[in-house]
Amino acid sequence: MAEEIDLDQIEQDLSQKNKIEERIKSLSEKVRTTAEERDAAAKTAAEAEAARIAAEKERDFYANYSENVAKYPEAVDFKDEIREKVLKGYAMDDAIVATLAKAGKFAPETTPQEPVAPAEPPASPAGGSAATIITQPKTVDDMTSSEKRSALEEALGGRGWMS
Repeated sequence: MAEEIDLDQIEQDLSQKNKIEERIKSLSEKVRTTAEERDAAAKTAAEAEAARIAAEKERDFYANYSENVAKYPEAVDFKDEIREKVLKGYAMDDAIVATLAKAGKFAPETTPQEPVAPAEPPASPAGGSAATIITQPKTVDDMTSSEKRSALEEALGGRGWMS
């Protein structure tokens, strides 16, 4: 006895399998496009951040350039090279010094000089408001006779020289 083959059932099973495969394909395509969109958005955000940082560095360069040219007059001729170094991450002074040194234009006399602070007078000793003035001892030739006598008595410890 031969079993009857139900062609309608087989076609229905095949169409069911095709629908499942199509659904899997559409979902995988949707996942792939979503991932591509997410990656593109992340790339765009990273590019925008990089552009913002570059614009800030450019702004800082132009804000500090004229001030530093006053310190290093030779830097006027190397503006583009200095700008490139600042955009790469150098500090303004470092970029100027490195560029001038590479060009052989950096000399010690071009370095900015620190202002010299005036010497402060020595502090007065504690305990008094008047400054204690320490004088150098007088020589024998500069002393009067009474000063010579008192110095001699002081040296002898209060004993008279005649005693």
